Amino acid sequence: MATIQPFNHSTIQPFNHSTIQPFNHSIIQSFIIHHSIIQSFNQSTIQQRYLIFITIYLFTKPI
Repeated sequence: MATIQPFNHSTIQPFNHSTIQPFNHSIIQSFIIHHSIIQSFNQSTIQQRYLIFITIYLFTKPI
């Protein structure tokens, strides 16, 4: 749990809806399903996985 502490909400704030809108669902789906993403996820640290989950959530949630 100690590795997660340095990660805070201030690093997430720069993401806003205007940056997410240009992406459509077909690009998002191919991005998430892509094998290199899965491979890097398996090799990533807990902190990086947390960031990946947030990124996927931001790009896939309804606008």
